[in-house]
Amino acid sequence: MASALYVKDPATSRFIAGSLAEAESLLGSPLPVLPPPDHDAGRPVFAVRFHPQLHRLLDRFLQSLVREIGGEGGRGDSASRDQAEYENAMGRVLRAVRADDRLVQAFPLADPDLALGVNDRVDLAHVTGLAQRRIHMAHQRSGVTIVDPASTLIEADVAIGRDSVIEPSTFLRGATAIGPDCRIGPLTTVIDCELGAGVRVRQSHLEGARAADGVTIGPFAYLRPDAVLEQGAKAGTFVEIKNSTVGAGSKVPHLSYVGDADIGEGTNLGAGTITANYDGRRKHRTTIGDRVRISVDTALVAPVTVGDDAYTAAGSVITDDVPPGALGVARERQTNIEGYAERRKEQAE
Repeated sequence: MASALYVKDPATSRFIAGSLAEAESLLGSPLPVLPPPDHDAGRPVFAVRFHPQLHRLLDRFLQSLVREIGGEGGRGDSASRDQAEYENAMGRVLRAVRADDRLVQAFPLADPDLALGVNDRVDLAHVTGLAQRRIHMAHQRSGVTIVDPASTLIEADVAIGRDSVIEPSTFLRGATAIGPDCRIGPLTTVIDCELGAGVRVRQSHLEGARAADGVTIGPFAYLRPDAVLEQGAKAGTFVEIKNSTVGAGSKVPHLSYVGDADIGEGTNLGAGTITANYDGRRKHRTTIGDRVRISVDTALVAPVTVGDDAYTAAGSVITDDVPPGALGVARERQTNIEGYAERRKEQAE
């Protein structure tokens, strides 16, 4: 790390080509190469990184110098000046800082990408890609498999356990924490969630949810904030869960909405189960006990409780509590009208 300060390709630099000698020539005196200290004999310290678009300075004094020096000759404000003029003015600024008995020191960068500037959306996309690659490499070197890094987004605060696999087109955002031996994706978004060990998520959207060890989610599940799935639980195809707890080993396999509900252990909700939690003014909770069997196409109108080991009949609209071990039936009794088709045919003639 002898003399190069920042540049990957000195030929493209319009301000300083990247050598310590050129920096010293610009300032008119030797320039120490030191790690940036917190202070120096009571004087303010400015650690300046030289790069092709050096125009961000942290001190009001420096900013006022930029305006004063850069404004010579009636050039107007910095927003309208040509970038090259602005960069040329920086040399005078740095010399003025030294003349004011303030410390200017350079420190080398092991990675020149750290000094890249962002001036437009193209630059932003470029540095974002570089940052993503760093994040991916850190996880990969910690034992995480990322099947297709090019289609995978992982934000900086995401934690992923060893031997987990991130499938293509997966987006991990916010303060998401994923345990070991998980398989996430493909086509999955996880935001601010906590997933335990061995969790499987396919083609789903999770936000603010928590899944314990061995949980299975998806495909096409939607877990909203405060959805909690305990150990070994399942949220299957086209299932939406919000502000609810699904107990250990319980299953919501398909085509169901569970909102503001507490479900015990070992319970199964059949296809088309709906918790009707909103009466037009307030939300109400549904309580479902352990080892309950909710049959297909059941609507549970909250507030309502289904006791342990209870059943509901298919197609029921449950508005009253179902005692433990009972069968809740709430549907019109079927009536068959014999000869109806023949009568319809005669009427059509």
